Amino acid sequence: MSIKMIAFDLDGTLLNDKQRITQKTLKEIKRVKNEGIKISVATGRSYSASKFYANQIEADYIVCCNGAIVYDVALDYVIYKKPMPQDTAHQIIEDMYKYSDVLKIQWDSFDTYYSNNLLPFEEDYISAYKSEYPMESFNLMLLKSIEGKKELLRKEEIYQIFTFSMSDGDESYMNILESLRGYDGINYVDFKENYTDITHKDVSKGEALKYLFNLNNLDTKDLMAFGDNHNDETMMTIAGASVAMGNAHQSIKDKSKYIAGENSNEGIAEFMQNYFK
Repeated sequence: MSIKMIAFDLDGTLLNDKQRITQKTLKEIKRVKNEGIKISVATGRSYSASKFYANQIEADYIVCCNGAIVYDVALDYVIYKKPMPQDTAHQIIEDMYKYSDVLKIQWDSFDTYYSNNLLPFEEDYISAYKSEYPMESFNLMLLKSIEGKKELLRKEEIYQIFTFSMSDGDESYMNILESLRGYDGINYVDFKENYTDITHKDVSKGEALKYLFNLNNLDTKDLMAFGDNHNDETMMTIAGASVAMGNAHQSIKDKSKYIAGENSNEGIAEFMQNYFK
């Protein structure tokens, strides 16, 4: 096995608990990239919410929205996309907004990040992005309500919807999960417990990475993938060198060939130092 590409999940994996990539990790990624290994982000985040980190590691590709979009950085072009069925996406968003006072609701077009509110870590990310890349735009639209906004939504392809409950013990989140079972054409997965991403039924990180490897006439046995939670399972399954973080969910550890240290303790940097001697 000769590693041709490394795919990094972001939250709980490449990012430490302060939502940062450490200098030690950046140094190791740069070292293997200089040896000719391709680098990809593979995240449940939207394109807008992942490109800051992709820029930091000089990624060749961005696999975002859990695989609904594959972006080629050198070409500055989306090379693969699979949006949700439009009517289904709109109905799910409408259903969620019935509980907008207790649910975090977010959905992603390619270049716009829609949400009913902003959490502190999102504000931190956006501030860091604008500070680091002042000449680039960050397209965010906050919608406390979607009344009168249906035509706006219909102009956008929706690649992913995300939700979780901001109120402990509230049943709204469970009601939404139950309603999802009534829709055809969608897939939903927790990127961590009780935080749910909804996409087209054929979307996964694994399928997107298969596409990339086929495009480059490579075999996924030459893929190294780092992950920590349920939405990483499909890429861990196909990777020849699957690496679960020390903080990973046990189900991901069980499916991985290697276990690294924790994301909060230089897990990726130390694993790469030892593997790529």
